[in-house]
Amino acid sequence: MHSGGASNGGTSGAGAIAGSGGSGGGSTPQCDTSWDSRPSKGDDLVLTPPMGWNSWNAFHENINERQIREVADLMVSAGLRDAGYIYLNLDDKWMDDDGRDGSGRLVGDSERFPSGMAALADYVHDLGLKFGLYGDRGTDTCAHYNANTPSESGSYGREMLDAETFASWGVDYLKYDNCAIAPGRDNDQAQEEDYRAMADALKASGRPIVFSICAWDAKPWMPEVGHLWRSTFDIGLCFAGCDEWYRNIDEIIDENDETVDWAGPGHWNDPDMMVVGNGLPYNEDVAHFSMWALMAAPIILGNDIRTMSDETHGILTNEEVIAVNQDPAGVQGSRVVDNGDQEVWMKPLCTVDGPEKAVVLLNRGGGTARISLSFDDIGIAGGATVRDLWAHEDLGEYTGSFETDVASHSVVMLKVVETER
Repeated sequence: MHSGGASNGGTSGAGAIAGSGGSGGGSTPQCDTSWDSRPSKGDDLVLTPPMGWNSWNAFHENINERQIREVADLMVSAGLRDAGYIYLNLDDKWMDDDGRDGSGRLVGDSERFPSGMAALADYVHDLGLKFGLYGDRGTDTCAHYNANTPSESGSYGREMLDAETFASWGVDYLKYDNCAIAPGRDNDQAQEEDYRAMADALKASGRPIVFSICAWDAKPWMPEVGHLWRSTFDIGLCFAGCDEWYRNIDEIIDENDETVDWAGPGHWNDPDMMVVGNGLPYNEDVAHFSMWALMAAPIILGNDIRTMSDETHGILTNEEVIAVNQDPAGVQGSRVVDNGDQEVWMKPLCTVDGPEKAVVLLNRGGGTARISLSFDDIGIAGGATVRDLWAHEDLGEYTGSFETDVASHSVVMLKVVETER
């Protein structure tokens, strides 16, 4: 179990380590975002992928105030806040079983959250964190819908009222799900209308609130409406080869690569919350974290950080890998070489065509394989220095290419910097 040490500093977050893939402190460089043709939402929210924690993958419906306060405390004392994880998000079942009070307003469960949502938000804010909640575009949230316990917990037709409630509580982030769709609304046009209705209501609330669309598939309208949107169905605790209802991690990687051009500062493809620390082997946890970092994905943790191992803590706080994710240019990395089970993925750093690249050599196969990186494939001519971001080791200068062995279901993650232009 990782207990962490005291951390009483300010909320430096990922900004202290973001930049052109570097790992040190200092000021963030002025990186080029002019490549991004998507219109700005004008709110300056999540200009790098949001980082934080969500309750669902660790606890599902079984959440309570004591537990959440303990998680908030650990986010600070274990150094997660200062590594960039600033959003603490409650998922489904924070609400009262009836969903609403006599005036029609959403209300938290008074037994499990006796202090109420506003007080919990204050507690989280006092720790230098931001507070997130969960809602749904339908008539009920997914937990109520799946349990067949109608509660009026969904926001359909009550978007303005609920947005005002969220703002009054001090909510900073809303994950908005897609269950219990209202009669006649189960079509693409209605889905867009319902999500736009909540987006507009949040804007009208007067409080900056990150809007996370959870509709289990990417649609062309989503970058205009949400700050992030789920690009795939729900993640499962399996890297590859599992025949199950949930998506394997390698399937999610492929699906998320289909909408690379939709992502950028303030609008991100979301391949779902993470399962690092929930039971995968170490090498698969590292591969999972590396790919989310390279894909400029939101890094929303889903493990019980109160009991995480030092090994898991080391993965989640790797500054060099986080810096790739938080690179201010905001380019989503993508696959540049596909040789069956052996792949090369690349993310430009600080500028689309600059000299610095983050690279992941991914081995999906069942045995160790040698993977070669041709510098031509990542837009580098001639020589380059190569650094291993997990070993924290400079590997030297190479001309034209680099190759190394990669274990099964594993990655080697590199920073490659062209030596001459």
